[in-house]
Amino acid sequence: MPEWNVVSWTAMLQAHAQHGHLSDARRIFDSMLERNVVSWNSMISAYAKLSYLEDAEDLFVRMPERSVASWNILLSAYSQSRVLVDKARALFDAMAGVRDIISWNTMIFAYVRNHGFLDKAKSLFDQMPARNLVTYTCLLDGFAKAGYLEEAKLVFDAMPCCNACWNVLVTACGRFGRVERCKELFHTMRMESVETDEITYSALVKACSHAGLVAEARCYLHLMQEQGVTPRLEHLCCMVDVTARSGFLSIAEELVHSLPVLQDSPVAWATLLAAYKSHGRVRGAKYCAERGFELDPRDSSHQILLASIYCQ
Repeated sequence: MPEWNVVSWTAMLQAHAQHGHLSDARRIFDSMLERNVVSWNSMISAYAKLSYLEDAEDLFVRMPERSVASWNILLSAYSQSRVLVDKARALFDAMAGVRDIISWNTMIFAYVRNHGFLDKAKSLFDQMPARNLVTYTCLLDGFAKAGYLEEAKLVFDAMPCCNACWNVLVTACGRFGRVERCKELFHTMRMESVETDEITYSALVKACSHAGLVAEARCYLHLMQEQGVTPRLEHLCCMVDVTARSGFLSIAEELVHSLPVLQDSPVAWATLLAAYKSHGRVRGAKYCAERGFELDPRDSSHQILLASIYCQ
């Protein structure tokens, strides 16, 4: 390279930083006769990504000129920690007149990660001068995971349609026992030609499993295959679970024995073992515990569960 300039030095700094070589990156940074905002941001980002927040803060304070990206780097670093939410908000408030949509989304994300601050996330959401799909999805996911399904539905109804957002709502309804609502959403997806995928079906089969709806769980599993979506292990284990817990132990056992993916899964045998325990079937439980231990000798949960059956 005939001449080293600020772009060359910054590129070298970034290369070291991306590989986690912080001391080398800092040595290059300190050697630079000329730095621009990109150089400063690159070094701050390198510290922030590895949680060296005091070093990141020190450089941020010393910066002769900051861009919105400079603020966002530090804001994002604070937002990753549950204990630094207040610090993130203080920085966000200091950004008045500088914020962009990334700043707003980052602060909302910080609140959403802490379910107790969903009201603050919603307050910021309402104040935003503009929103994008990331904004809506972040708040939707926060409400859904916390079980605030009505609030989640209001956000969902106001946002641009996307397959992932439908899945967030379907999954939340299934997780919190709203099986009928889960099924309604699925049928609406099909009516409106929204693509259903393995995540959609996973939510449906799990919801039916928890509600003991054997026939409907099997129906969704068949629909899934008809659509060309190959059932994953978690779908099949849910099928074993709902069948066994509903008292059809022989059918559940036949399902495990008939599919190699289940035969080789400690999770499948643990699922069947739990069902044998609830029905007091010691002999079947013993075989399941032995198979689970063979497949994963490091996991003692099978033996512990079996021992609890003998103690009943």
